[in-house]
Amino acid sequence: MRKYIFLLLTFLSIESRRGIAQQPGDLDNSFGIGGKVVMPQVAWMDVAVQPDGKIVAVSHVIARYKTDGTLDSTFATNGIDTIKSGSGIVHCSAVGIQPDGKILVVGGPVYGNVNLKDFLVLRYNANGSLDSSFDGDGELVTDFDLGSDDFGYELAIQTEGKIIVAGASNQKLALCRLHPDGSLDSTFDQDGKVVINNITVDFNNNWSHATFMKLQADGKIVAGSASLIARINPDGNMDNSFGTNGLKGLSAPMNDLAIQADGKIALAGGATTFVIMRLDSNGNYDSGFGLAGMTSTAWTPGNCSNPRQKATSILLQPDGRLLAGGYNMCCLLGDCREFVLIRYNSNGSIDSSFSSDGRVTTNFSGLSTESRASALTPDRKIVLGGYSYNVDYGAMARYHLGTMLDVKSAQKLNSHLIVTPNPSHDMVSIKANGIENGIWRMELLDETGRSVLHETITVNNNSFHKQISLQLFGVGVYFLKLSGATQSMSFKIVKGI
Repeated sequence: MRKYIFLLLTFLSIESRRGIAQQPGDLDNSFGIGGKVVMPQVAWMDVAVQPDGKIVAVSHVIARYKTDGTLDSTFATNGIDTIKSGSGIVHCSAVGIQPDGKILVVGGPVYGNVNLKDFLVLRYNANGSLDSSFDGDGELVTDFDLGSDDFGYELAIQTEGKIIVAGASNQKLALCRLHPDGSLDSTFDQDGKVVINNITVDFNNNWSHATFMKLQADGKIVAGSASLIARINPDGNMDNSFGTNGLKGLSAPMNDLAIQADGKIALAGGATTFVIMRLDSNGNYDSGFGLAGMTSTAWTPGNCSNPRQKATSILLQPDGRLLAGGYNMCCLLGDCREFVLIRYNSNGSIDSSFSSDGRVTTNFSGLSTESRASALTPDRKIVLGGYSYNVDYGAMARYHLGTMLDVKSAQKLNSHLIVTPNPSHDMVSIKANGIENGIWRMELLDETGRSVLHETITVNNNSFHKQISLQLFGVGVYFLKLSGATQSMSFKIVKGI
């Protein structure tokens, strides 16, 4: 009997620990070992999550992980491949997943080739082979000017499939826009390329990201480096409605940005502390966020001789809360670094429901690690990716986030909105009655909060009927948001097989 009681108590203890591990901010023990995965001889610069939850990571190699943190043997060679351009190895900084499952990678230059310093964009099929339908061989080399030193650092995919790449040309912020087949889009500043001479890019500063860039729902581009950002119109010209002639100076160097559905811009960075700031759609500091549009978070861990913190990535949860990833330095020489993840409420205050005090630090035993990128998963978790500063290792960690959006409550509030069929594998009919007349904005978000479809609708006679196609989107959960002058609605849509 005592044996059975002991076994029962042991089982309950294990189940209790499992339950505790599901709290927001806790490492996801179903991923790797204790929520962490490392790989030697790589340095993850960016991560992206597919609709099926698999994780793609890039440095001078590209790798795909299954949801349990093991390499996906169906991708490339046993889950990993060296990224090459011609005979040289490419250092890559960004990765993105297209709706059709193909994978875009941006980088440059080629190691060992001092003459090839150009934007490099490669596209892979879902199985890890190069996509020959992209510029003929899966690889595009873009030179901004004869003899210029060009480096690609960021990418974004527009809803119609066009690709925006941001980086540097002769240390100035540079962007190009591509058609889905890899050709330059001549409707973007006439030749597909733009150089913003007002913004200098210091790509030798390992402490900060070289460039950051995101797309607005209206097609405008927000991009910058360090303490200067710009907003560019879809035609490639500066947007003079933003800041001063399209430029905005910031009070601290930034590393990443996220754009809210209402057009506000959240940025993450800082010099010695986690600094989060938010701008309104015109580029002014948002007085409703933190203190005059900015919040700074610092702390001193135990036995820390020289504490410094840096935010390197920022994401929006569908419920409006902000997730800032980065790292903490805890000694003078910087060889004792660890991942940091902080969750903020939409007003800039720290969310105390996240890991009890809003902050999580993660140590990789024997490694001094910097988190450089983050991505949300379809099952409401977050992945941080980075590398070790003292040993050549790539590192990833996955965390629980808890509930993001009470969809049932949202549906009860939208009894005048009808979406059929739901679930659907293709066409969805959207009907709304008894709503205000005027211009409405319709947006479809995936479960990570990324906008995948947006348009404006004119409502007459207090109703409208609209059909949208889900054919290009992956299987999963999406959120339909409708916003008028004084009314707004949201609804869950499920894309089936």
